[in-house]
Amino acid sequence: PSPPVSMSLEDSELLSFYSSQSLSHLSCLADAIDSLHPDLIVTAHKLVFIGDTLARLLSSSDLRAK
Repeated sequence: PSPPVSMSLEDSELLSFYSSQSLSHLSCLADAIDSLHPDLIVTAHKLVFIGDTLARLLSSSDLRAK
């Protein structure tokens, strides 16, 4: 752990004011990530499926490698 930092009253008030807003926005961001996460996984799975299919079906070995 780092040693405690001394701060002025103004800095303390400023940090106190923005800390609640930061936590609120972080919570909103976490909620947005949670709601997008399933879509992201499905989309990524579809892309992997397409890539695997192309790798199996292309006749050119150079194209399959790419």
